[in-house]
Amino acid sequence: MIAAVVVLAVMMGAAFVAGGLVRSPTSDALQSADIRLPVRVNVEERVVDAGFSVPAALTPAATAGVFVSGASVQASDQAPTANAAVSQSATPATSEKSLPKAERTLLSKVVVGSGDRVRFGDLVAEVSGRPVFAIPPTVPLYRDLIVGAEGTDVRSLQQFLIDRDFYGVRVTGELDSGTIAALTRMYAAVEYELPFVADGQRGLAWREFVVTPADDLPVVQSAPVGTLLSPEVPVMTLQTTPATLTAQFTKAQRDRIESGRTVGVSIAGAAPIASSVLRVGDLVTDAGSGASGYPISVAVPDGAVVDAATPIRLSNVDQPPPGTAVPAVAVYQEGGSAYVVLAPPAAEDGGTLPPRETVAVTVLTQSDGWVAIEADERLIPGTALLVEP
Repeated sequence: MIAAVVVLAVMMGAAFVAGGLVRSPTSDALQSADIRLPVRVNVEERVVDAGFSVPAALTPAATAGVFVSGASVQASDQAPTANAAVSQSATPATSEKSLPKAERTLLSKVVVGSGDRVRFGDLVAEVSGRPVFAIPPTVPLYRDLIVGAEGTDVRSLQQFLIDRDFYGVRVTGELDSGTIAALTRMYAAVEYELPFVADGQRGLAWREFVVTPADDLPVVQSAPVGTLLSPEVPVMTLQTTPATLTAQFTKAQRDRIESGRTVGVSIAGAAPIASSVLRVGDLVTDAGSGASGYPISVAVPDGAVVDAATPIRLSNVDQPPPGTAVPAVAVYQEGGSAYVVLAPPAAEDGGTLPPRETVAVTVLTQSDGWVAIEADERLIPGTALLVEP
């Protein structure tokens, strides 16, 4: 029995020693799990397109009404009688030819309608039998003008006529025969005569001109013939700004968008329709929510029917060209700057590795594990980078 116990003890000791010497594959893997080897990746030329799909809203068109100041009232086409005694005893019918006076400010003829465009100098309506022309806000007409009148209004009128290519006009600030001749031609071109603004003197009747906000604006609506016009009833309504689609972009999205770029407009979930970016705004922050973004204005696609309740999304329809790109795992951040680490060449037997070399990079965009960076002569396609352990 003693011998058996001794043999058993020897066998148990041998088994314990053998167990300590034998290693399983799993054990080897666990022992080496904390050994991290450097990984090499390459710079490539490829398309890195993060794309975008953002909600948009309709900003309605802005409009402005055009109002006339009243019916134009013409003076007599006869010069005053020199003999006061005769003029006092004579009746108007025998002493001078009286012109009919307008009693109401009535739209007597529609000249432009919905869809037409109005430019400075255009005939826009006939009110109480007299023509009405469009002028810019820079021409402050407030009185009738005859030859010899002086002032800033005359100067502005002369510049306006020159801008409209009327010859024979000089900017002098005094209404002269050259200015009258240009106005006469302006009226004759639309088959009217320059009005009498004083007895026997033709000149400018300020009520025959209306201010329009800007040049070359589309007409939204025109009053019908017979409309009694007033400061509350416009002769027409002009569109000052078109309807647009607006959205908020992040900085990364904004950096890839510029005015004139084509984007896709999806209306109520339909397939995108190509449109163009009109304006890219500066960073704004909403006072209520605190959210920041860059406002983007996009033209409403031709023929599209949208309203404030229509769901709209903007998306990219074209990819950027291929450029320098690196795997995202090879880009590191330090102090707000990005950099990559160049992979050192393999050391020869017994040699030492060169010092660690980094290259600062400017990140353009990233998508699907890749980062697009600005081109750098040290980072041409095929350059090996180190993913540090």
